[in-house]
Amino acid sequence: MAKLKIYQSQLGVKSPTVPQVGAAALPFSLATQTGVGFSKLGKALEDIRDKRQETQDRNDAIKIEREIDLDIAEKFNSYQRSSNIADVTTFYNTTDINNYQSNFNSHKANKRVKELVGNYLFTEQKDFGQKLIGKITLNHHKETRATHEEELNKITFRMASSDKYTSGMGYRELESWFKNTTNTEKYEPKELTQLKKEKELQAEKYFWMFGAKNNPDFTIKNHDLIEEKIGKKEAEAAVEIAKQKISSDADFSIKKEKFDERFKQDEKIATFTELLLRIKNDDDPEFLGKVPTLDLLNDLWKANKINSAQYDALLKFYDNSEDYGNEEVLRLINSQIFIAESVEDLDRIHRTLNLTPEYLMELGVKDITTMNSVIAKAKDRQIFQDMKHYKNILDDILGKLDNGIFVGLGSSNVSSDKKLRTKAERLYNEYIEDGLSPEESFMRVSKGYLLQQNRMPTIYDVSQITSIQTLEPSADEKKTINPEEKFNNWRKKVALKYKDGTINIAEMKRDLDSLDVMEDLFKIRQTYQKVNKGFDAWGSSNATIEGDTGK
Repeated sequence: MAKLKIYQSQLGVKSPTVPQVGAAALPFSLATQTGVGFSKLGKALEDIRDKRQETQDRNDAIKIEREIDLDIAEKFNSYQRSSNIADVTTFYNTTDINNYQSNFNSHKANKRVKELVGNYLFTEQKDFGQKLIGKITLNHHKETRATHEEELNKITFRMASSDKYTSGMGYRELESWFKNTTNTEKYEPKELTQLKKEKELQAEKYFWMFGAKNNPDFTIKNHDLIEEKIGKKEAEAAVEIAKQKISSDADFSIKKEKFDERFKQDEKIATFTELLLRIKNDDDPEFLGKVPTLDLLNDLWKANKINSAQYDALLKFYDNSEDYGNEEVLRLINSQIFIAESVEDLDRIHRTLNLTPEYLMELGVKDITTMNSVIAKAKDRQIFQDMKHYKNILDDILGKLDNGIFVGLGSSNVSSDKKLRTKAERLYNEYIEDGLSPEESFMRVSKGYLLQQNRMPTIYDVSQITSIQTLEPSADEKKTINPEEKFNNWRKKVALKYKDGTINIAEMKRDLDSLDVMEDLFKIRQTYQKVNKGFDAWGSSNATIEGDTGK
């Protein structure tokens, strides 16, 4: 069996080698100097760091101060018109540093920044606070004096009263006011003396001025006495007031008489109109049992509730309910209405129509009620302008009176033309009475009566468009034109005029309305005439109408 033999190791522990540094070591004095140098360098770096932090703190503080400045100025402005001195305390409280913690937090302000901002805020509060005290004190002073002025003016009015009791009470109040220290402490002694003299003189002036209105004759006769009391300038003013009062009284008396007369006329017109409507609507179930009796008409006339002309007209209508009357008189009323320039002109026509026998006995029930309604609607300026516009078109189409001679469209039958025009005018006015607009009324007349009479207007006759030109298309264009597209293009042009500022919105709406009327008339002409005749201009309006009329 083999044997395992273990030999003893021959290795020994090696001794460590110690380096020899003696040759590289610094002398002690040099090492000391080097240490001092490093110490000074560290201190310099620390000083630089402190300086930079101080600058940063100053920058951060300025940012916060700018934010605070805005708030301080806003609060100062909100209190500077006040007259309450307590608002100074409120200003200090609302600008206290504790109110700006959110500003500090948003900038992560350190202790040094807060101190800088605090010092700044203290200075600003002091400056603004002093200004605020001055402004509030001045406001209080002005407000107090304004209140005193108002109080003293009321007292002087009482002092100037012609009633001795009221006047005496006013003088006692004045003495009491000047003895009240709450009032007088706001003035210097000289100011008080001057103020009292001014108010006493003011009361004297008021007395004579009021007298000029209440007793103008006395004022004029005693000019010298008044001048002695209140001075030449004021005395002349009082006399002038007295003269104006005398003139005004006379003028008022005349105006009052006219007003009273107009009021009585209005009452008679209102009564007449009501009676007229009842007689006219005798067959209307709504008016059943409401038609006035002959006895009632007589009683109203005797009581001066209606005048003689109205009474005669009502009796005529009572026996003869024929709606229409003299065409020449109706034409005259129509002409007067459409040359009226103001509401006053329309009122005058209305009174003439309803109060004078020349009209009442010549017109029928329907004529009078229709014209009354047309006059009432014409007082709206815009409606009146439209009414005149479409009536002028009727004049152009059907003829009109020119210097007393009727001018038609070439017809040799003048009498026939006159009747045609009167009928068209009546229809036009009756549609307006029924509540239709002038445009709608004209279209009704055109589609019905004018169409039957072969007197259709062109689309250009009814146009009131001012922003664009709506010219007649050329002959070639009419062959291929799309009417709907043509009108829409005109509308787009109007809209563009508004968009570029050439016209305002009211003008745009008016032109668009006019285009609607033109298109409606175009469709009527298209229905009863050859294709695209609706675009024909003046000269073709009397063209033979085909279609449903059979012509």
